[in-house]
Formats: sequence, structure tokens, C-alpha cells
Amino acid sequence: MNNPSEISFGDNVKVIESEITIQKGLAGRLGEIYGETVPSFSGMEVIGVSKHDFALNVYFEELDESFWFIPELLELINHNEGLNIRIGDKEWIRNSKGEWMEPKKTKNILKSFYNLFKWSKS
Repeated sequence: MNNPSEISFGDNVKVIESEITIQKGLAGRLGEIYGETVPSFSGMEVIGVSKHDFALNVYFEELDESFWFIPELLELINHNEGLNIRIGDKEWIRNSKGEWMEPKKTKNILKSFYNLFKWSKS
């Protein structure tokens, strides 16, 4: 998806104070980006009006609820360094720049030792 903002999946954000965010009771709240969409395609209800056909989903833990926002109503707090996601046997960890990195595989010493001396029943 073509994200016109610096904010992306996994980032921690703060809702900017505006007439609409105050009205919705969301101004100043902190949340985490859970997704992105093109509202004209998805039909999602979005808070705010933007020249871009793009919205970000923000999950608010204290409300146990998420809302779709135009990027202009969100302020980046950080890229949620250390966030870990796993899909199947693949894993990625977020760094402070917002990049997803595959962790270096460390060998389990005990497992390696065991594999050297496999015991079999005779």
C-alpha cells in the first residue's frame, strides 16, 4: 500500500487535538497502529477528511477498541522498537528506525550437544 505518512504498522502514536478528535473523545490518546487501508476501496468509516485516500487503524488498549484515522490526525511517538511478529516459522523484530529485521538465529547449545551424541535404542 502507498503510505503517504511516516507512520506505519506497529508504530505508537498520539491522536492530535482537533475539533473532530475532541468531539470523539480521542484527542491526546495513545495507541498502536494495527493496519492501513484505502477508504474508497474498503468502505471503512474514517475520522477526518484528507486529500489522500489512505487511513490508519489505531488500537487503544485502555478502550479495547480501534478507530480509523487520516494520518494528519496522528503524531508518531516511536516505532515500537522490539515489537515482535511471527507468521508461521518466520519472525521479525522492529528496530528503532521502524525497520523489520529477522533475528539472528542462535544455536541452542544443549540441543547441539544432544544432536552430536544421539542415542538410539538397539
